[in-house]
Amino acid sequence: MNKKQTYITDEERENCQKVVDAFAELFENQDLTVVNAGKYGFIKLQYYRTHMGFDNAFSFNDSRSLFNDLWAEWLDTQLLDIASDTPMKEMDYEDILKCLPPEKQQELSDMRKRFAEKAGVGDTAQKSVENKMSILERLYMGELCPLEESVCNDTDYHSLLDKIRTERHYFEGILSEENKERFEEWNMMIFRHEDIANYKRFAQGFRLGAMLASEIYSGSEGR
Repeated sequence: MNKKQTYITDEERENCQKVVDAFAELFENQDLTVVNAGKYGFIKLQYYRTHMGFDNAFSFNDSRSLFNDLWAEWLDTQLLDIASDTPMKEMDYEDILKCLPPEKQQELSDMRKRFAEKAGVGDTAQKSVENKMSILERLYMGELCPLEESVCNDTDYHSLLDKIRTERHYFEGILSEENKERFEEWNMMIFRHEDIANYKRFAQGFRLGAMLASEIYSGSEGR
């Protein structure tokens, strides 16, 4: 008699349950639930309609994919709330995130790390996966983003960031509603300008690195 096909290992079933438990409170009031489907892994069900059931059903058999998906769901919801009643509401999620103040972006990044640790898919698990992949593979899979992985440990940087946050809150508190909207639009233009400038600097640095590597390997540096 043939053994019945199982689509998830016992270890990943346990790991996926940890992820579900970590996010349970966040999705308590959302139209979304994740259920243990036994040998089929875990199923994310969304958009329930009476007498019709759920519109969407997605299966997962590894904890990291499940974590990334649930985090993206939660983050998108937060970004929609932040962007409502602002000019950002017409933007894509990625662009909204880029337009947020640096301290808010850092807050979300820190929260992701806390939930990853709570769910048991923290940095150690991620590094073990990354170490098996080439740099090119990590770029292709979206696991590597130089700008996101850059960390500034300069105390003056963090002190300045705190002062910027304080001043922004001050101006938001004294401006009229009309000027608040204009101030927010100005902030968005600044963030967008910085994003464009950061990309240009990254691209130029990448080109110079590639040219340097090509020169070294071709042996033309002395010519």
